[in-house]
Amino acid sequence: MIDLIGIINLLSGITQIGLGLFVLFSDFKNKVKRYYFFSVFFLGLWSLCIFFYSNPILFDTTIWLKIVYTVAYCMTLGLILFARVYPEKLKKKFKKFLLLIGSYMLVMTIIMWFTNLVVVDTHNIAGDFNSIATMGPLYFFYGLPEFITAIYIVGYYVRQAKILKGIEK
Repeated sequence: MIDLIGIINLLSGITQIGLGLFVLFSDFKNKVKRYYFFSVFFLGLWSLCIFFYSNPILFDTTIWLKIVYTVAYCMTLGLILFARVYPEKLKKKFKKFLLLIGSYMLVMTIIMWFTNLVVVDTHNIAGDFNSIATMGPLYFFYGLPEFITAIYIVGYYVRQAKILKGIEK
């Protein structure tokens, strides 16, 4: 039996991926639409993975949580790529930032998958559709690039809102 939050995650994931495909196929050659699809695809995939974390199939909840965290990093990278091309294409603004954050995320992903320094274990609470995770000592460092990216991207868009005019604003 699936709970309401599970249904919302499932429908949200399918809707987001569907919307991304709709935008992508409306003009496949448009770089903004391709990066938008990349960004929204991983957002939808993340929602689906959260569903499977709460309702595990094929893998246990610990593996699903690691998949959720890996896809969350992909979402963040998609957001950086989208910000790089919308509302206007920036050639260098995000390149170093993307390489730095991407490299850090790759290292943290490897640490997460092959050690218990980020995710130690999870266990299900029978009948509650909840899984409780025990996090490792590097969990804070796992979340650091997402926090930094959020500040960086929001700051970028706030600055752009002061400069841009019309529909781009």
